[in-house]
Amino acid sequence: MVTRLERIYLVADYGDGLAYAEVDAALASQFPRVQVICVDVPRFETVVAGFAASQIARARLDPERHCILINVDGRTHTDKPLTNGEGAPFVCATLDSDLRVFGPNAGDSFSFLRRRIVACQKLSNGNGKSQFRSRNVFPELMARVLRGANGRFPDLPLDQIPKLSPPPMVLWVDGFGNVKTALTLSQAKQLGWKSGASLMLMVGGRGADYAVPVTCADSIMGVKPGTLVWAPGSSGDPQDPYMEFAVRARGPNDDDSGAARLSNPRAGDLLKITFPPVEIENHKLA
Repeated sequence: MVTRLERIYLVADYGDGLAYAEVDAALASQFPRVQVICVDVPRFETVVAGFAASQIARARLDPERHCILINVDGRTHTDKPLTNGEGAPFVCATLDSDLRVFGPNAGDSFSFLRRRIVACQKLSNGNGKSQFRSRNVFPELMARVLRGANGRFPDLPLDQIPKLSPPPMVLWVDGFGNVKTALTLSQAKQLGWKSGASLMLMVGGRGADYAVPVTCADSIMGVKPGTLVWAPGSSGDPQDPYMEFAVRARGPNDDDSGAARLSNPRAGDLLKITFPPVEIENHKLA
């Protein structure tokens, strides 16, 4: 039973300061001393939300003091009118570290964590009779679990959590303009990545459909300043990390970045990566 909760990491797609404040207040009403750390993701992007939650869960968080709440559920599972605000079932997943992760089991919200989930309870069937379930419904259900009532909820079979299979896409663009992708190092090698190679790549995202020269390296710092590099990044499994596009900066006034070279893609944008047998810098991808 968690009685010393200090911090909730909220990964959501509100894009609205008032919405975050209202959910913060609702959580504070159940957990008076809690601090809510908010991570905003693009709306309805459950893959991005799942990635963000998995990165937070990689830390050695004390499960007595911390938990994660994911809330991205666009109710896109049906075209029928949703008179009661029905959405995906609200669940509590317990990880191998005993950390609890709450959220609607929508899309890929829990896919990145699937291998680490040792138990999962279904706290609600999704019918919250509210458009704003994360304010009006979820905090009370979380409080019941964290105060010891989790045994009263039915188990959710783990096969109901989707397996991770994201398409080649942008997972995150960090403050340095490094573009984190859903391609791992092992997947990049299958595509033809090799450290030291210089390639022409097609990277699609917001119109960036022209081939750009990219250097492959073992690290985003393993190239000369000003070079666009495709390298293993700092996210995911250290044994098979996610790949990043980055530009090694020349100094504090250098605005160049991986994102700038690729027409500023956003989290959720799909990538189109090819390794042409000849240089096709002036030819658009068909």
